[in-house]
Amino acid sequence: MSGRQRQISKGKDTVGYKMYIKHVSIEERADNQPSTPSVSMDLPKREFDRQYKIWRVSLHFYDNKRWADYEEIYDMDFTIPFELWAYGIN
Repeated sequence: MSGRQRQISKGKDTVGYKMYIKHVSIEERADNQPSTPSVSMDLPKREFDRQYKIWRVSLHFYDNKRWADYEEIYDMDFTIPFELWAYGIN
């Protein structure tokens, strides 16, 4: 198993990832929601690491169901562009 695949497997083993796939179906996902980096892409190490970091940090938003609670309370789509959320810009 490659180092990149190990990193992806580690991310998929988190509570945030499991909550994300449970509550957001593939059909409902927007372009600004987390997307698993591809290990097969021919990317330089820095670019893969950047995409991986954004993905992992963005999954923390789904660590608990607080985002879904906001959607119910305000009856609105509470999707934060994960690139912005990952860097604390929201």
